[in-house]
Amino acid sequence: MSKSTADSEVLIKHTGIKMIQAFSLATPPILIATSLYRRSFRLSPFLRNTALSTFIGGGAVGVGMGWAKAATTDAAGLEDRAYRLKMNVGQRRVDDYSVIGAVLGAIVTATIFLKRAPIPYLIAGGAAFGVAGGVITHVVKNYKDGTAQGVAGMVEEAKSIAKGES
Repeated sequence: MSKSTADSEVLIKHTGIKMIQAFSLATPPILIATSLYRRSFRLSPFLRNTALSTFIGGGAVGVGMGWAKAATTDAAGLEDRAYRLKMNVGQRRVDDYSVIGAVLGAIVTATIFLKRAPIPYLIAGGAAFGVAGGVITHVVKNYKDGTAQGVAGMVEEAKSIAKGES
């Protein structure tokens, strides 16, 4: 495996995980709003749709975006981006919180709603909720610790990355 391939894999994996995290935050409110509009809520389809949207939809969108970015970035830029992703403690922490949240969410959801929906829906839907919980926990922890960057800081960081600064 060449260095460029390994760097591409880092970027593709990163964008896949970020889209799963984003979809885990966005999907439940959208599905709840849809259920309220239709005036019908059933747990089983809610969990199934949350899981499918988060893991299949988010994963597919993220991997596609990562592949497109990796394909259009030169080797030096790709190596720099992969290095920054590997060394970013905040990225690793939010990813770790998401994995821990997914495991806990799957267990807790399956425990609470055991007889109300099929086990695969409970586990996958609970894992999707857990991913969202992990992301929210990371954001709240950063805010409490005073390390939250805020929107202005993120915009400035994005501008410096676009200019090629590290």
